[in-house]
Amino acid sequence: MNKHPKPLKRFGQNYLVDQNIVKKIISQFDPKKDDLILEIGPGRGILTEHLNITGAKIYAVEIDKRVIDDLKEKFRNVEFINKDFLKINLSEYSKGKIRIIGNIPYNITS
Repeated sequence: MNKHPKPLKRFGQNYLVDQNIVKKIISQFDPKKDDLILEIGPGRGILTEHLNITGAKIYAVEIDKRVIDDLKEKFRNVEFINKDFLKINLSEYSKGKIRIIGNIPYNITS
C-alpha cells in the first residue's frame, strides 16, 4: 500500500507537510495530557504525531480509507474513526468538553 497517496479533490484534501506550520498550530492549541482531542482529517498523521506525545486521549476522524490502516499502525493509542466528520455525533465520544483540531479540508470550510 502506498503510505502517501495523493490527496483526493472530492474530499478537499490538502496534506500538511510543513513542520514550521505544524509547530505553530500545536503551540497555539497547547494540548494537555488531560484533554480529550478530536482531530479532523489526520491525513498523513503530522499533527497526530505531535498531539500523541502529550498522552491526551485522541480521536481522529479520517474519511479516506486509504490511509486508515497506516495511521492505526503508527499510532496504536489513537482511536481512528473512518467516517465523514460532518456525519458523526460528537456525543457518542464524550459527554464533556472535546477540543477540536485539524488541517480541515477546504471543501467543508466555505
